[in-house]
Amino acid sequence: MTSFDVLKAIVDKGINMMKPDLTEQMYQVWTDYARDMLKITDDPQLRNISVSFSNLLMSLYNTNMDPYQKLNYCVKFFLEAMKVR
Repeated sequence: MTSFDVLKAIVDKGINMMKPDLTEQMYQVWTDYARDMLKITDDPQLRNISVSFSNLLMSLYNTNMDPYQKLNYCVKFFLEAMKVR
């Protein structure tokens, strides 16, 4: 098992623990925070990630997914971005 696999398993467990209690408002706070953190960098690669993350959020906006599912997509997006970087 790679270190990335271990990190992914830890994150998945954490998200699963939030599943029953995660509200749309909590999801929104998380995405706003993530967007704000991406904005404070001058790193061109992170700016590209920021644009891609905004595109992901737009695609999730009008879905029937619950907040848990949308957060799961967002976290997986960041894990994949980290893996590539």
